[in-house]
Amino acid sequence: MVPSKQDFLEYITAHKKLVIAVKNLSSKQLHFKISPTEWSINQVIVHVADTEMIFCERIRRIIAEENPTLTPFNQEQWANNMFYDKQDYKLALNWFKTQRESTFALLNLLATKAWERKALKDGKEVTLFDIFCIAKRHISTHLEQIKIIKNNSKYSKI
Repeated sequence: MVPSKQDFLEYITAHKKLVIAVKNLSSKQLHFKISPTEWSINQVIVHVADTEMIFCERIRRIIAEENPTLTPFNQEQWANNMFYDKQDYKLALNWFKTQRESTFALLNLLATKAWERKALKDGKEVTLFDIFCIAKRHISTHLEQIKIIKNNSKYSKI
């Protein structure tokens, strides 16, 4: 399979959707947590940028290498050890945008056959198209997470 025009549109407009989701939020709103074990909006945005780095690396490895093994990562360890609560969400948004634009340009250079290139992820075979779709859906998941945080009754009292 290859991405449709709609898939590419969703992929490249993700940054704008994230910017809209955090527009005009105060520091207190950005760092509000529904519970001690849940992430704040700031942490979500930093996570999205770091995870995009992983997706970009996976996409590039699948394009460049024959059947690479994709390394898993522990998002909770990253969040805790990389100070997601203290990082600047604006820098993370800019980094996300740059990564998306660069990868989008690369993906537009590919021949149709390249989307069938394979890798091993968690012991299972995946294609470049599969990883692209996971990266694309990842943003929708976190936009929904941001919406849930903003709709929390405690959030509205900040």
